[in-house]
Amino acid sequence: MKIILGAIQLFLLINTISVAEIINIPADIDSIQGGINMAVDGDTVLVQPGIYVESINFYGKNIVVGSLMLTTSDTSYISKTIIRADTSVGPHDRRRVITFENGENSTTLLSGFTIELGFSYNTLFGCNGGGISIDKSNPTCTNLIIRNNWSCKGGGVYCDSSAARFSHIKVLSNFAGRPDFSCTGGGFHFENSNLHLENILIINNESSCGGGIFCFNSELILNNLTIKNNCGESGGGIFCENSDITMDGVTITGNIAAGSAHAAPGFGGGICFVNSNLNIINSIIYNDTATYGAGISNFYFSNPDSSYISLSRVNIINNFSENSGGGLYIRSNTKCAFDTFNRCNIYNNYANQSGKDLFSDCLNITSVIVDTFTVLEPDSFYAYPLEKFTFDINNVVMTNINIGYCETPTNFVLFQNYPNPFNPSTRIKFQIPNAQFTTLKVYDTLGKEVSTLVSKKLNSGTHNYTFDGKNLASGIYYYQLVAGDYREVRKMILIK
Repeated sequence: MKIILGAIQLFLLINTISVAEIINIPADIDSIQGGINMAVDGDTVLVQPGIYVESINFYGKNIVVGSLMLTTSDTSYISKTIIRADTSVGPHDRRRVITFENGENSTTLLSGFTIELGFSYNTLFGCNGGGISIDKSNPTCTNLIIRNNWSCKGGGVYCDSSAARFSHIKVLSNFAGRPDFSCTGGGFHFENSNLHLENILIINNESSCGGGIFCFNSELILNNLTIKNNCGESGGGIFCENSDITMDGVTITGNIAAGSAHAAPGFGGGICFVNSNLNIINSIIYNDTATYGAGISNFYFSNPDSSYISLSRVNIINNFSENSGGGLYIRSNTKCAFDTFNRCNIYNNYANQSGKDLFSDCLNITSVIVDTFTVLEPDSFYAYPLEKFTFDINNVVMTNINIGYCETPTNFVLFQNYPNPFNPSTRIKFQIPNAQFTTLKVYDTLGKEVSTLVSKKLNSGTHNYTFDGKNLASGIYYYQLVAGDYREVRKMILIK
């Protein structure tokens, strides 16, 4: 009798074990969502190259959804396998591309796709995450291109109450914005989350606050990121509030804090922070632009601010502030600590007014311990007010004679237009280090030239031109600077 019962129990156990299956798209079913609906936990939805026009929800299933990159390790399948929102419907009927909102765990994998043209702009379908929205879920997202998506929060990716992991991702030309209120996180928006980002490019994204990354009440670990050419009113690269961030091997360059059309100044071209702890290691912050604190800055409108910054082997170089604090701008109760052994470099930053490299409106004295500074014995021209700083400097890049900052630029820079979005006109600024035949042209999204702002030989220096879009339709436009072998393109948005 015991043998019979044991055999019955074994039979039942075998028949209750679900063997993981591979569901092939489109061979088994023609849509990715259809494959997800068929799948059970542990299954894989394997997607052939093509363009899939659909909005996808994982519905709590802990499964793998991937392109042929999963089985071949051929990264070219990322750009060949596209999940795209339906653009044939009106904006109020369009939806984001990917949704995780039912507690998916870390075994849930999304890998090997281009995710594009998502639109999350209305309350019916949600305003968060044009490309990907993650709410109270912890998926793993790898080997993705997330581009040209739009929402109110997190143009590319939105995370709330999440411990998701992101790696080997390109986040390109996403936008978070609405004309009726301030929006956050052009590339990523994080809140109430604990996240790890690794090997990620965040380029040409835009929002009101945090052009590349916006984080609130979150803990982030950032490894080997490039945050480039993003734009926000404050926090062109990163804006963080009530958050803890560790950055290792991060490059932050060409970002701009443009301020708002209502004359509010822009803080933190590279990084803007409020009541946060920043631990920055082995990183470089250069060629960023802001009204205040072009490299790193407190957000001025938060008082008091008890932030803490730790800098170890960080380079803050060639940033440009239209007012004060070209490299670093700190205030209130903020404490800034420089590593004594793994020294930083701060030099060749510029500000139109006070503190070319450093500015402090802080209650604390900051001990600046660096390997290289602009000069050996800084005066208030370089660090303002001087009594707020002490210095330990090993090397310098120029003599200690204060003859004013050299106005001749040393490299090419195409700045983000201001204001942006705009209606109907905006200013475009660029700098060239030597006399060059230079063109500055504007194109629509189809690549058609709509305006030539300059086409002639220009002297070295900074140049400004006005673009008038009064005869153009609302939408995204691109402006391209060509000077000799240098080429750079940036995005701007006309909203009427």
